Amino acid sequence: MNFTATVRFSRNGEFENAEEFYNVEIPDDTKEDDEVEALMDVLRPEVEDMFLGDDDWVEGNIDWELSDWSKD
Repeated sequence: MNFTATVRFSRNGEFENAEEFYNVEIPDDTKEDDEVEALMDVLRPEVEDMFLGDDDWVEGNIDWELSDWSKD
């Protein structure tokens, strides 16, 4: 299944004004109740790559959340 996912980031507890949009794919046999977890699992490496080398990321001061998603 293909999804468009919107991710929001906060740094030191404050949400930044930017959202990132990702086109991601999860297995077709994923149950609807498990879709969010599967999306987060697919997005996690991409988010980590985005902040690679950022001191705030390394120190745990950046959080992210899946704020919206839709099937393509």
